[in-house]
Amino acid sequence: MRQDPHQDILDTNDHPLADLLRGTLPIQRKIGQIGIKAALAALLPCIREAGLLARTLQPFMSEADTGLDKGGSQFASALTDADLLVEGKLGGDILLRFADASFYGEEYKQDRVSKYIKDGKPYLVTLDPINGTLYYKYGLPTYEVIVTICDDACRMLGALIYRPMYDDTFLGWKDPRDGSDAAYHVTFRERGLPTPLLPKVDRLVLKHTGERVVLLGRDYSDQAETVRAAGYTPIFPWRDFNGQKDWKYASESLLTGASVGRLGAGAQLIDAGAFGFLMERAGGIYEPGPFDSEQKTFAHGLMAADEETARLLRALLMRKLTVSG
Repeated sequence: MRQDPHQDILDTNDHPLADLLRGTLPIQRKIGQIGIKAALAALLPCIREAGLLARTLQPFMSEADTGLDKGGSQFASALTDADLLVEGKLGGDILLRFADASFYGEEYKQDRVSKYIKDGKPYLVTLDPINGTLYYKYGLPTYEVIVTICDDACRMLGALIYRPMYDDTFLGWKDPRDGSDAAYHVTFRERGLPTPLLPKVDRLVLKHTGERVVLLGRDYSDQAETVRAAGYTPIFPWRDFNGQKDWKYASESLLTGASVGRLGAGAQLIDAGAFGFLMERAGGIYEPGPFDSEQKTFAHGLMAADEETARLLRALLMRKLTVSG
């Protein structure tokens, strides 16, 4: 009797389709059962694929006028087809993988996936498909894909920040189930090599390179001299960025060491919250303001690599609150 030819393919190690046919589809699991670390591990290949998509599309987005605009400042209004494509891809990945997670993507009003993921689940997975879309449109490498895992009260439990142009990831978690609390910098080294290598994994440690730069929001534009007098260099990205190709003062500079602090109003959970969460895991200081659960934003976000910087930023914040109050 002739053996099933499909069985031959599956049982023959040297058949060209054997590995493909043995491949497994994602298994839908519960974050509450596998834990935050395992959930981040499941998302890591997904965020790399999404980042590769963004990187591939960037030359087209830099030149195209897609007609997409959310309104507001040049940073807040920036939107491209790549944002929507990345959100659709990762939203689908989250739907496939986690049975107990709701989803909040930055472009939920325009994506085609959010409406299919129910609210009110024990966990919330958030997404900023391209953080730094304005930089992205200018062709700069300083943009990220950001995924976070929160509980149902929007308390952050884990974060992944992937940089497509550098093929590296900052990740960390704080899991109340087992008390684990850690942050790492993972560098993938397989690009351009004939044989993939294992990624390089280091504990995330905050360090500054060169001058002590702090990033400030528009509410602090009158505090530049105070900052300079304290020995720091104030940078106002909303004002100082004019398309410079060597611009390095994006949010990721807080983790790479190009800046040592940040203070601004209206800090979003999905991006500023992720950077603050990882800075805290790495020994830094993160002090968000009151949280608006509807808008998923904090009244302000204070991040500092050390206590000296935190004291300066607290003084600026207190001065602003006193004047506005």
